Amino acid sequence: MPDSQITSAPGRQTCELPGAITPTGPGPALDGLIVPAATVREKVFALRGNPIGSLETLELMRMSAEATNQPTGVALARCSTLATMSFAQAPVLHDLSQAVHDLESHDARWATVHALGLAAAAVYQGDLSIVDQTTAGIDPATLGALDRSGLDLVIGFSAYLRGDPVPARSALTSVLSAKHHYRSTTLAESFLALIGADLGLDLTTEPERRLRQSSIVDGNVMGGINADGLLAIRYLLADDTEAAHLALRRAINNAATLGLTGFWPNECYIIVAAGIDEYEDVLAATGGPNVTSANLRARAEQQLRSGNVSGALSFAHESLAISAPGQAHRGALLSMECLMRILTTADRHTEATRLFGACATFRRERSLVPYPCLQRLLDESTSVSRQALGDAEFDNAIADGATLTISAATDYARHLHVANSRITSGWDSLTPMETRVAELVAEGLTNQQVAKELLMGAETVKTHLSRVFDKVRVTNRKQLIVAASRKAAERHR
Repeated sequence: MPDSQITSAPGRQTCELPGAITPTGPGPALDGLIVPAATVREKVFALRGNPIGSLETLELMRMSAEATNQPTGVALARCSTLATMSFAQAPVLHDLSQAVHDLESHDARWATVHALGLAAAAVYQGDLSIVDQTTAGIDPATLGALDRSGLDLVIGFSAYLRGDPVPARSALTSVLSAKHHYRSTTLAESFLALIGADLGLDLTTEPERRLRQSSIVDGNVMGGINADGLLAIRYLLADDTEAAHLALRRAINNAATLGLTGFWPNECYIIVAAGIDEYEDVLAATGGPNVTSANLRARAEQQLRSGNVSGALSFAHESLAISAPGQAHRGALLSMECLMRILTTADRHTEATRLFGACATFRRERSLVPYPCLQRLLDESTSVSRQALGDAEFDNAIADGATLTISAATDYARHLHVANSRITSGWDSLTPMETRVAELVAEGLTNQQVAKELLMGAETVKTHLSRVFDKVRVTNRKQLIVAASRKAAERHR
């Protein structure tokens, strides 16, 4: 919302909302929303950086407007309250949409301003269908500089979620060149960092420094939180997952003190995929499509690590189903890459490779670069599939996948299932790759030596070996060697 202005009134300082209508005759026309100056200061501070902290102020505004028979003021306060809440609670979006519609009957101009709030909340939650419906009725030519910056924020982050980093970067860069609230700066700096990561750019420390300065000097409480988020992104780009985890946890914990959840969901997913499982509180949270899809994807990674391929597949499919509506291609891309690695583990190499071909083509066309730790996981998976299929069949599957659009690839992925009827224990339950790992370990090779032999990471070997232990019911390498020798003896009887 625009800045409030301090004005004078007999006996006290007051605040008059800009755009107030001076009464010209009888009826419930708005004559300015009157609240104490202390409330004004709290409101301005809240809008600069602490959205959840403004709820009490907004309730005071609503009560004041109601007591002085100002229906537009009541509607404004209700819209602002719902917009604030929707940054933490996705189901509120429907109520906010209805509130904006109701506000139109009182003041169309303010309804447009709050439609922007609805669009901003929806894009933050990843609900692009609401974004498209809402922004379609907004004429940029009618907006002031501040509201135009708000629209550019929505356009920029919406393009990011659709997997279009170049137009996203253009829209968000324009936000930084305009005069606006610290909150807009915070969001633009943060979104630009995410887009820079997608494009594989080297991120400087300058945006992070500006956000911390905003936090210390201007009281922008979101500045420090987002600065830690930017730091986590820089560490992920530098392939320092542990340092990224520490920075991201600090950002998430500080956001939680404000009642905010759902920060940096895809970065949380990437860190979980890299093997760090300290995000149970994050994964248990509910939110919009962007957050929920990322959390389900992280659950799929956890199931995959534990050897539960069927469970991993189920979570990955749920994640994909949530990402797909509204053309949120970026989330769908990550879900399909997760699904591809699950299929590789299940020895469904042709399907996995086709899916990888589609994803790799989309990344290449949009200049989307995976974080190094994710790229490593993808490389390991494709290496296993190439070895299983042979060069010619692998290349054919890649070429088949490359012909699919991202939407067609999503439809294809939805119909990929891993059979649950396979044997789940004993030597016959081992996949070809698990069998090969078991053979090499039985020969006395270390995990590092097995990794070098099979062209995969040592952590991947460790995962395969853990599944081998579970399936053949041994607890260590020595028992595995004995069991493998017994199995070999039985085979030659």
